[in-house]
Amino acid sequence: MTVGLMRLEGKLDEDDKFVWTKGKAEDCPLPARVTEFLQQIVYPYLFKIFEVEDDKEVVERVLENLRELGEELGPAAFHGVIEKVMEYIVIFLQKKAYCQTLAMADEDDEDLEDVKEEDGPEDEEDSEEEEGDDTIDHDEIIFGNVTDLVLELARCYGNEFA
Repeated sequence: MTVGLMRLEGKLDEDDKFVWTKGKAEDCPLPARVTEFLQQIVYPYLFKIFEVEDDKEVVERVLENLRELGEELGPAAFHGVIEKVMEYIVIFLQKKAYCQTLAMADEDDEDLEDVKEEDGPEDEEDSEEEEGDDTIDHDEIIFGNVTDLVLELARCYGNEFA
């Protein structure tokens, strides 16, 4: 929708791309309607997902979307919200995001001791490995997406990112 608004504003080139320069967001501003849409609709929704979503695949996609916004719109995509984006990046890197801590909060050591498989210990170990691999994969994907977002922010802001 954001790219559609940019098209309506006539801000895309013949390749359907917005030409932006790295540096300060103010140096390559977006049209007012696009900035308003991002700040009033897009970012509040994405930040809400970070706060309440327990599905790591959804969070992975939101992180990808943030990176894609930077690729498409440059530093102006993060105008007015960069501090909040950076706060979430730190939370994800510290593994303190809702989706990262929810699984740990729901588990109780006593509950885990009561679980026994009828088929024997081999099946129990296999299921633990499968569950662990799934969790590790999602955590690794989230870490990778956060890293990609940081790289994209550095590319957008250049020396201003520091």
